[in-house]
Amino acid sequence: MRNNKMMYNKYDKDTFISTFRKSMPMRNLVWLVLVLCSSCGLSSCEKISGQGPVVTEVRTINNFTGINTSIEGDVYVYQDSVYKVELLAQQNILDAIESSVDNGVLNIGFKSSVRIGPHDRIKVYITMPAVRSLAVSGSGLLSALQPIEADDVELKIAGSGNISLSSLAGNKVSGTIAGSGNITVLDGSAYSEQININGSGLLDLAGIASQNADVNLSGSGASKVNIQKVLNASISGSGTIYYTGNGQINSNVSGSGKVVKM
Repeated sequence: MRNNKMMYNKYDKDTFISTFRKSMPMRNLVWLVLVLCSSCGLSSCEKISGQGPVVTEVRTINNFTGINTSIEGDVYVYQDSVYKVELLAQQNILDAIESSVDNGVLNIGFKSSVRIGPHDRIKVYITMPAVRSLAVSGSGLLSALQPIEADDVELKIAGSGNISLSSLAGNKVSGTIAGSGNITVLDGSAYSEQININGSGLLDLAGIASQNADVNLSGSGASKVNIQKVLNASISGSGTIYYTGNGQINSNVSGSGKVVKM
């Protein structure tokens, strides 16, 4: 009786697998396996919520000219002759924050093995001698309250974050937004600007007097520029390019977008 039961179970199992394979296309089976693996990975992540008072931690990090932050917090950038990275957060949240330099870029983000719950606002203060790139991935805020001087500077947002600079002086300023984020520079100067927006973001460089600018919008985003010589404006969608200055305007619009003088 026992052997018959074992044979019966084995038969049921083999029949089920055979029927399952026949009824499910291979691509769907692959997707199912991937989803199950992904779910297992997510369930193994530790969830951390902030505990205790906010404390300060100084990390010794050198030799970077760019910043990329993916934490939901406030990052403040200062240009000076020394390097300094100072983080303020609850201790267990600090322990979950990684900071490393890759190809000259300081990356600040959470460890992949944790999921972050509610916590007090994170603040990061960064001092660096040279600034070449500032980027936000996600919904964080990156600010420079003091003037920044550089040759070529790239400002970049992927998501709904914000970059705000009080003053920026550079030869070339590049700004890129993928998503609904905002980039604002209140004052400064540049020889040329390269602006790309894909989504509904706003990139406001009206405070920077620039000789030339290439502005490309795809979606419903908007850009503001101050042009002295030539503005090359390209819009695909319903976006709007606002400009001031007396430069020559070359526009190429596909959709309901507009190029408007402020």
